[in-house]
Amino acid sequence: MAKDLYKGRQMYQGPWLFYILIPIGAVALMFLVDLGYKYYNEYILNRDTKEVLYKMLEQENLSTQEEYKTFAKKKFEELGYEETADITVILKDDYIVLIYYRNYYSVIGELITKNKKVAVARYKGYTNEYKEAVVEEYTIEEEDELYSEEENTPVVIPSNK
Repeated sequence: MAKDLYKGRQMYQGPWLFYILIPIGAVALMFLVDLGYKYYNEYILNRDTKEVLYKMLEQENLSTQEEYKTFAKKKFEELGYEETADITVILKDDYIVLIYYRNYYSVIGELITKNKKVAVARYKGYTNEYKEAVVEEYTIEEEDELYSEEENTPVVIPSNK
């Protein structure tokens, strides 16, 4: 009876199963790390963009779009960002829009698509009736409306007659 106890079990004798599972696990781990790094970059960029926008709203001496953009570039450089060319500041009647695009390294992007991954932070800020700074996320639909307004604005070309 004791000899039949172990006879029905199937044992693997070679390491071939592990030779197959290890590369599959490594690729899955690489995708998970890449996805986690994407969320980490987006979180850090959103946090810093909100902070810069709060500081922009606290400033009383800024009036033009270029002054706001220069101030935002300076604050992003103080936070440790090196690429500050992709900052967009738009002044509307009621609020300020701050959009910042930042490239980050992606293993999957470098190996497969050869494209750089981009994290985007879009926020709008305004002061309410109590003179408090309010920062909200700026949605893609609002951005599309903003660009369509710019395209539909007629351009007046003076004639030389």
